[in-house]
Amino acid sequence: MLHPKVIAVPLVLLGLLSGCSRRSIEVKVEGTADTAPSQAVLQEMHDLLSEQTRLKWERGYFEQFKKDGSLDDPHKRSELQRVEARYAETVRRLETIHRKELGQFERVADGAGLFCQEESIYGQPSYGIVMYAFSTQDIATNELLLFHADGVYRTAGTFRPLTTTGNGFYFRPNANIPKESRFVVACIQDAPEEIQNVKNGFMPDSNRARDPQRPYQTQVFGKDDKPIPPPDAN
Repeated sequence: MLHPKVIAVPLVLLGLLSGCSRRSIEVKVEGTADTAPSQAVLQEMHDLLSEQTRLKWERGYFEQFKKDGSLDDPHKRSELQRVEARYAETVRRLETIHRKELGQFERVADGAGLFCQEESIYGQPSYGIVMYAFSTQDIATNELLLFHADGVYRTAGTFRPLTTTGNGFYFRPNANIPKESRFVVACIQDAPEEIQNVKNGFMPDSNRARDPQRPYQTQVFGKDDKPIPPPDAN
């Protein structure tokens, strides 16, 4: 099964998974326009998703009063209506961003999230970086991708270092991922600073993959939890 029997916690609200590089480095695809969403737009996406999580909790709190009929209380009913209206606003705003403000960023996977587990999984150590998602486009081996705000993106323009808060990183899949596939990406934390962190007795986490010139190398797994073989393995 895709989801392991461990503690799996969405990390949208838990701050940075890895730090924030602010060096002015850009990775361009030859022959394409120098365009990318602003950091402000990327940050807004993070913030809207975090707000949606909070609103879902609030909605669940007020909906529990339907069972005992106390939702007839005008204040509780008004609060539930407020929460539902604001949630609808966040959905519309995210739809607008995806449609109009992402420039040449193409969303290639939806429902992307991270596992926060206490035991080793998918060949990664405890609290290793493991992302799961559903592909909406074909994804090619070794292409540079961005995990950000519950989606995975590629670009025909420019990738810049992330200066947003919240989870986000660049990675290169080690295998082809067909369209409409459930998949898991295990990120390999092999940068010198990550190796040193482990030697010092800490988790390997570092800033490195927020820089598009230092993306994670990965191992990709399919919905059967088996590694997807890279093209040269066939």
